[in-house]
Amino acid sequence: MALANPPRCHPAATAGRKRQRGRGQSLVEFALIVPAFMLIAFGIFDFGLAFDTSLTISNAAREGARAGVTSPTSAAITSRVRTVAGRLNDSNLTIAVTCKTAAGAACTGGLAGATSGTTIVVTVGYTYRMITPILFGTALPISSTAQMRVE
Repeated sequence: MALANPPRCHPAATAGRKRQRGRGQSLVEFALIVPAFMLIAFGIFDFGLAFDTSLTISNAAREGARAGVTSPTSAAITSRVRTVAGRLNDSNLTIAVTCKTAAGAACTGGLAGATSGTTIVVTVGYTYRMITPILFGTALPISSTAQMRVE
């Protein structure tokens, strides 16, 4: 004969099982959220470093052009650019120095032909290696060009 009212479990035992299931659910949610959170955190950090590198490259190009105005030699300009971009890896740094006339043509004799009214053009490039290569790959090319007129 079946009982009309079956015996119920003790309420404390039922609460303990719910608590264990809740811990398992929290662990699964945590495991799903952590990779996304870490990707966002490292992405923000990587973006900050890339932006800092961009500012450094821009400043190095400007300082190189400025050095070229006072001493238009390739060695002086390259030295100044490498000094300003000091913390960056030299093997990833490229420096191109040219001279243009007021009409936009190349100076006769290269930098040796830089006279009053000509323009020194310094282009600095850098390959930034990313920590989180998810969206853009492993390398991000950054470059900046600065021009200053020789007085």
